[in-house]
Amino acid sequence: MASAPGIEFLPVEEQALFAQEFQKDVEFIQLLILLVSKSCATGSVDITWVDVQDGVRQVIGTTQAAGSSCSRYLQWTRKDPSQRFCNIVSDYGRRAAESCSVCENAAEKRVGKSGHSQVYRCHAGLTDIAVPVISGGRHIATLYSGQVLTTPPSKADFEHIAQDISRLTYVDLGELEKAYWEVPVVSEEDIENTVNILEVLAEYLGRFWKRLEETVKAERDRVRASQLAAKEFAYGILRSETEDRARLCQLMKQLGFVQPPNRVLVVELQREEEFDAPSTSFDLVFTTALQAMEELTEKNRNMAVAYLRRAGVCVFFRDFTEGPSAGLAAHSLAEKILCEISSRCHIRARIGIGGIKPEWRHLAESYHEASLALARSQQAIAMCSETAPGLSALTSQVEKTCRLLADQRIQEARLTLRALPMLANQRLGNSALAGQRTLFSSALESLCLTALKAGCEAENIARLRTDAQSELARAATVYDVQAAFLETAEAVAEDIRRLLSSKHEKIIARVRQMLDRQLKDGRYTDKMSLAGAARALGVSTGHLSRLFRRMTGSTFRDYVMSRRVEHARRLLLDPLNNVSTVAARCGFATPAYFARVFRKTVGCAPSEYAKNPESVRPVTRRRSAGMEQMSKC
Repeated sequence: MASAPGIEFLPVEEQALFAQEFQKDVEFIQLLILLVSKSCATGSVDITWVDVQDGVRQVIGTTQAAGSSCSRYLQWTRKDPSQRFCNIVSDYGRRAAESCSVCENAAEKRVGKSGHSQVYRCHAGLTDIAVPVISGGRHIATLYSGQVLTTPPSKADFEHIAQDISRLTYVDLGELEKAYWEVPVVSEEDIENTVNILEVLAEYLGRFWKRLEETVKAERDRVRASQLAAKEFAYGILRSETEDRARLCQLMKQLGFVQPPNRVLVVELQREEEFDAPSTSFDLVFTTALQAMEELTEKNRNMAVAYLRRAGVCVFFRDFTEGPSAGLAAHSLAEKILCEISSRCHIRARIGIGGIKPEWRHLAESYHEASLALARSQQAIAMCSETAPGLSALTSQVEKTCRLLADQRIQEARLTLRALPMLANQRLGNSALAGQRTLFSSALESLCLTALKAGCEAENIARLRTDAQSELARAATVYDVQAAFLETAEAVAEDIRRLLSSKHEKIIARVRQMLDRQLKDGRYTDKMSLAGAARALGVSTGHLSRLFRRMTGSTFRDYVMSRRVEHARRLLLDPLNNVSTVAARCGFATPAYFARVFRKTVGCAPSEYAKNPESVRPVTRRRSAGMEQMSKC
């Protein structure tokens, strides 16, 4: 299940938390359903939630549980004998809305209103059970079981069933009668015992739901308190003249700082007037970005995020790095923040990094340095001028790699990646394990962010990123750190290469389709220019020109000419077409010009080819393998 059912009554900000907590217990609930199903003579049990999501009624039942991983604990192999009968009545679920659902919905309303269990005869003549699940006086779900007979099957009873479902014209009565004789028969005592068991389960589910609501509210209160504490702390820090130092110390402790913060990052998020996705709510995207940063804060000690309307998003953290690797931790954190935002939502973000301050009382200076760095640079990550000399060269190498990947120069990017460990050894030293781990962690975040911006699959990049960060954390030597980074970097570069290769093939195919459509319609006018094609495809002329050389081994002009000649050869095979007609339809200005181009390309005159295509002499000038491949597309 993608989300928890029946939570529309909660405030929007609590629904995500509720769904997250609910998912932790889904497997246990499924296991509980299987245990109850084993205990009941009636067999399968379903929990149907009262609220509807996206037009679909959410169900957790024996069928779903039997197909889940939890079924291995019970070695569940039991099959429901009445399933075939019910499938025929509902047309295997395709007509459930006009058959079984009508009966179940009516039962749900009755038990919800009365608050008591009910045994009833369904519209197809089987005995069913409905038990309400009540939490805090609200009907949240209904337990269903049954689909059994309480008397042995007989011809007379089936005739009554056939009359009851006569309106369901799609039902094959012959098949239904065969299934009817397979429906299990239980006693009245079995029905009563099943009702008692389901009522115990319903009472447990009601208490479980109540505890879940209380857990979610407590968690939401904690998050709100943390957000308010972060806002108050940020406001107090930026008002450097504040006198209440004791309160600020108290807030730092509340925010989880083991040691006081000594550095500030400023996150500049895209403004609403610059947001270019009209189908998406800017407020929702902005909130998602803040939530991504807050969740990152919860995973990292000595870090807090606060959004102040006038000051922007401030990140306060403790930077422990010193010496040649000073600034690497800040750069790595900035990359993680950008990567988290990019993987959650489409909003542009930039980060300014202020300097390290000896005392937390001077963090306002670090904030202003970060803001100034953003104003002076257009880079995604802007650092204040006091950055250590070694860091500048290292981050420049990483940024160069990312630019090469973004510019689709994959081979060059791979070469710069392989040179990074040597440069790191020169700047940080072979024994600087902590500094190298921080550097390569930051570089990894940069590569993943580049891959996400290129359009790579977010789930795959997240998996590579998580696995690599775990490897970097476990690495015992500098060599292990570098090996773990290079392995993942190669995988990310390959992912980008495959994506871009697919995009390139689509661009070439699109040009071919445009050209072939014009030729087929006889609309080609020799104006299929590189600039016109680039405009139609939304790419630059330089990019399209380079792409054709790399993918086809030919220039754009030669490729277009070859397609025109290929089309002319097909037209010449039609005896109703003469050379002048073919020349005009393929966009050649005169028959004489067409004849010269055709002879140069094919090896004979158009008239000769039309008379006897098999006698064509081979062309002395060989076309490239790339062109031959694209001609077959």
